[in-house]
Amino acid sequence: MGSDDGMGLGEVVISAPQPASAQLKQAIIHRIATGVYPPCSRLPSVRHLAGSLHVNRNTVSKVYRELAHEGLVRSVAGKGVFVIATDMRELQTSIIRDEIVQAVVAAARKAHLYGLDPEDLTSLMASAIQQAYREQTIRVACVECNPSDTDELAGDMDLYLKVKVEPIVLSDF
Repeated sequence: MGSDDGMGLGEVVISAPQPASAQLKQAIIHRIATGVYPPCSRLPSVRHLAGSLHVNRNTVSKVYRELAHEGLVRSVAGKGVFVIATDMRELQTSIIRDEIVQAVVAAARKAHLYGLDPEDLTSLMASAIQQAYREQTIRVACVECNPSDTDELAGDMDLYLKVKVEPIVLSDF
């Protein structure tokens, strides 16, 4: 069982299928990527973090070593562990991909549990993806068009691009 460390790391749940070290590492990486831990900031000490999250100090040390090996933090003897300036866009993209992969794996496990075969799951996911992208609406600005032309354009774009279009006639503004 974990508890809030007061540093924004939230819960590390030992009973979860993911090891505590992986959860902690993911939480720290997320906070670095979102700027909660900006470059040059000092991370909580191993002792403090282990105590507040109720995990072994070796677990926290291992996570800090892995983060250092990945170039995200630097350990300074007697001073602590500090965030290194990194390409945040690349880090954020990596986090987003990891979250999506985790969601897809969870869906695949659930589908397997319910007896869906991989082909059915693939078809179901393709439909879900189309639905998700179709739910997005694109606003198209039309200059010097009459409402019937803009409606026809929106219909064509919907038909061919599979995207909901909201036409806006600029003379309306």
